[in-house]
Amino acid sequence: MGEENNLTKVVIPIILGLVITDTLQSTFRPVFEASGTLSLPLMARLFVFFLMTFRFYLGAIGYVNTEPKRLSAVIRALDFFFFFLTFCVFYMISLSVSHPEYFFLLMVILHAVDAVWFAIALVLSWNATNEGLASDDLSTGTTLGLTKFFFFLDIVTLGMAFFTYQIVYGADFSDTNATGAQWTFIAFLTVISLADFWMLKDFYFKFPEWRKSRSVGAAAKPT
Repeated sequence: MGEENNLTKVVIPIILGLVITDTLQSTFRPVFEASGTLSLPLMARLFVFFLMTFRFYLGAIGYVNTEPKRLSAVIRALDFFFFFLTFCVFYMISLSVSHPEYFFLLMVILHAVDAVWFAIALVLSWNATNEGLASDDLSTGTTLGLTKFFFFLDIVTLGMAFFTYQIVYGADFSDTNATGAQWTFIAFLTVISLADFWMLKDFYFKFPEWRKSRSVGAAAKPT
């Protein structure tokens, strides 16, 4: 699928390894050095962080694999840029698990970056057709639908974050005393992540079969 695609597949595990390593170090080192404690809020942030990391990792791998073989260098570069930016934010979140004043704000920034990525992808692919695609490429309709779904999840998450913090609790995302907003947002991120896994279970966990059944060739077969 191109050198950029292969490069992305190489970079993803490297960044993921750094993210997990630094998350564990920044979370547990203060505890072992007697300068921190293992509190329930801390473990909840750690849980939702790893849940989000697993979700975004599988999503990024899958989304990259939806790219057709013949794709302009500009779009490939754009996808790689936003992929890299997204995981840079993930890396910052990994360092902030023990710092709620940054953790929740960075979660919002993460979804904002992701939403911009998918918004641009929607604009660029809105009028795309299957013309010129290989038979084993994913159909344009499927790609567009997937992009819309991910964009919708980002917008809903951002809306929920704003509603919870600004409207319900009247707090900033960096307010360490907004425990009610923090627990509500953690619960929401958990629920929407599990719902995402359930609704796109074949995409996440049976990708080869999912892709084959939605390819241009499969769409062209008479039913």
